[in-house]
Formats: sequence, structure tokens, C-alpha cells
Amino acid sequence: MHRDVLEQLRDSALDIAPTPAALVVFGSFTRGQATPATDVDVLAVRPKAIAADDEHWVSSLGHRADLAGHIAGNPVNLLDVTLSEARPRRKLDAGLWHNIKTDGIALVGPDPEEIAKP
Repeated sequence: MHRDVLEQLRDSALDIAPTPAALVVFGSFTRGQATPATDVDVLAVRPKAIAADDEHWVSSLGHRADLAGHIAGNPVNLLDVTLSEARPRRKLDAGLWHNIKTDGIALVGPDPEEIAKP
């Protein structure tokens, strides 16, 4: 991924309110294997007190996902989870979690390895 695109994504992510516990870009885009047909995979970890259907969270995250797609030139595939759901062997399957830990680049919050710790 081009560093300038990553910086633009990071700058845009800072405007998400409430602030995510973590926001991680991963997959083919971070491996430099993206094509015009691929999407930008993003793991959004909600803060503890925020429900999945919280109006402000959904609106802010959706708006920033749309903006991220414009910045990157690819659509965004958003995975919205709580911290407990993001921990390995819970909601996310092992292969997906491996990709997040291996390819993930934190835009907000801790690196993927830190998210995995109990």
C-alpha cells in the first residue's frame, strides 16, 4: 500500500466518533496485491460502551468507510466487532485472524498483536 494512502486513511480514521478501540486495515490491500476488483478489508473494534446499532457509531463509521473507499480507490469491506469478539477463537475464524495479525496495519489503537491478548 502506498504510504500516502495509508496516512490519508489514518487521518480520516481520527475523525470517527466515538473513537474505535482499534481500527486495522488488512488483506490484499496492505500486502500490495490489491487490484481494481478487490476491496479494502478493515477491522473496526467498537469501544466497550457502544452497541452495534448505536446511531452515532454506525453513521460515523459508515461515513468514514465511504471516504476510505474514495481515498483508496477500492470499496471497503468493514468488519465491526467488540474487543471480546475480536479475540482469536471467538467470533473471528483462525484464518481471518491470522491475516489480520500478519497483514494488519493499525490506523487507530493498538497493533493487531495487542488486540489478540486476553
